[in-house]
Amino acid sequence: MRKLRESLEENYRRISTAAILIAFIIDSVTLVRVDLYLTNLLLLVYLAIVGVGIVIINLYEDGRTRFISEDAYQWLFIAMQFSFGGLFGRFLIYYSRSGSLLTSWPFLLLLAGLLIGNEFSKKYYTRLVLQISFFFLALFSYLIFLIPVLVGRMGGDIFILSGYISLLCILSFLYLLSKTAPKRVNSDSHSLYWSIGAIFFLMNLFYFTNIIPPIPLSLREAGVYHKVIPGSTGYLVTHEDSARLSFLMPYEMIHIKAGGTLSAYSAIFAPTNFDTSIVHNWQFYNPSTEQWESRSKITLPIVGGRDNGYRGYSIKTNLTAGYWRVNMETLRGQSIGATKFKVEYVDKEPHLTSSTI
Repeated sequence: MRKLRESLEENYRRISTAAILIAFIIDSVTLVRVDLYLTNLLLLVYLAIVGVGIVIINLYEDGRTRFISEDAYQWLFIAMQFSFGGLFGRFLIYYSRSGSLLTSWPFLLLLAGLLIGNEFSKKYYTRLVLQISFFFLALFSYLIFLIPVLVGRMGGDIFILSGYISLLCILSFLYLLSKTAPKRVNSDSHSLYWSIGAIFFLMNLFYFTNIIPPIPLSLREAGVYHKVIPGSTGYLVTHEDSARLSFLMPYEMIHIKAGGTLSAYSAIFAPTNFDTSIVHNWQFYNPSTEQWESRSKITLPIVGGRDNGYRGYSIKTNLTAGYWRVNMETLRGQSIGATKFKVEYVDKEPHLTSSTI
């Protein structure tokens, strides 16, 4: 056992990194919905492990318990590190599926940084400020999508509610900790409250500047077609034959005759019993101003529960030749995703193919 423990300690960094990487890959494939009971139960277990670990570690550091051995103390750090990795890894997967990288990259970069930094921060876990900061950020990130799932809708008021609940939880936790390990809390109280306040401000800034993705919504599929016809078993779409290696091009080339129309299709996932609306924002890139200009905003209802997303489409006429994109957005402008294409006018109708999606 002694040799095994020494071997584990010597190779801990490699084993831990490999375990987190393997778990992240598996989660990327298997985690498809934010409203599954088992998924949320696992996230709650992770949060509980972190909370209990923080209490016990600070009891030990405060000298108020003699029932924790040195070995058990070290295993607590490993359990906390594993739980933080599980939390931030799953958050990164969920949030990256719920928004556009173009607008959400600062928040996604923060989550990725926390996931990677978690692997190198074991020696800093004795610092109460770091423990509480990570815990509060994980709690806040979880409640951002748990509360909308529970109440069945999303919006600024729901986000504010999520923020105040997370703030109440972390302050209550600190109060409990101040009773069990008063020396630790009192010595860092100023830094603790500044850290909590800074995280609370940053999360609100990210949300109201549309940097935080619109979780629990996520784009399952999107495309622009010559025609979209809804049917009983799917949608019949009419499109041009794709050129070879077209998937490598940033913009799909679409040819239309004068007076032609195009249809934007989207399938957006929402949790069960979740009703909201999204917007198809048709935008044209004006080369004169070098800006994207909204030409049409079409509101579509969304009903939750379907694994592959609730389907809908919008139609656009009077298309100017050039670069276009259709942003799928929430009512308050958060980007769920986008599809990009280039319109080119032709005299002869292009060869079209029909398929069901």
